[in-house]
Formats: sequence, structure tokens, C-alpha cells
Amino acid sequence: MVKNNYAEYLAEEVNSIMEERGLLAKDIAQISYLGMDFKRPGSAVHFISSIRKGQLGSGNYSQKAIPQRLAIFLEHIGVSENSDLITRTREEFPGFQYPIDRVREYRTFSLENADARVVSQFLEESLERDRRHIPSRERKIVRDLVERLKSRT
Repeated sequence: MVKNNYAEYLAEEVNSIMEERGLLAKDIAQISYLGMDFKRPGSAVHFISSIRKGQLGSGNYSQKAIPQRLAIFLEHIGVSENSDLITRTREEFPGFQYPIDRVREYRTFSLENADARVVSQFLEESLERDRRHIPSRERKIVRDLVERLKSRT
């Protein structure tokens, strides 16, 4: 578990952003848990709650997964790439990628035990938000996947 000034700083910043924007952990978890490689939204809620309490890294999951999950979470709450929070996070986690590599995320996206409606919503929102970072060929692949998922619901 990361216990230091960074974890406290992260908690303060995240709490401020979420309160200011009226964001709830359960709502963020519902759209981000698959990208964070959790099997259930509840696991993502626990991850988010640990961040908000200044206890980054508490829980039964890989410490190596923290930077990727943190990047996904910070994107979902709308943290700017040029913010002090991202600068401090890069100092804390060398190699921290922000924004995340969307192409890699889409290729490794797990559909096992996933609700097709939730997955298609997540992909559509991510695709719209990250248009400029995703090559057109990859956007077409994701759009096709979204259409196939929508046809399941």
C-alpha cells in the first residue's frame, strides 16, 4: 500500500474533483471496472474508495496494476493531462501513462461476465472522448464491436 504524502494529496484532489462534479464512486465503477480489469463493479468501488481515503493500494490486487487502474479512474473523473495531479502521479509511478493507451485497452478488454449494454456504453464514451488518440482503423474496429454488442441487448 502506498502510504505517503502522495496518497494523501491524491485523496484530497480526487475528493475535491468528485464533489465539485457530483460524481459517485459507484457510477464511475460501473463504467470503468472492465477497463480496470476487475470482474465486478464492487471491486472498482473498493479501489476508488481506497484512493479517496488516502490508502492507495489497499486491497487484494496486484500492486503492478495500480498505475493503469489509476489512469483509467483519473480519466473517468476528467483530470486534465496537464494538471499538477498528473505531474505528481508521474513522479510517484515512473512510466505512468496518461492518457492511457486506448488501443491497448481495447485489444485487452475482457468481455467475460460483462453486461453488453455496459460494455458498449463504456466503449462508445471512451471512443468519443479519445478520438484524436485512436487511429481511424482502430476506431472502426471499436465501432464494429459496439454495434455487435448493441445487437445482443
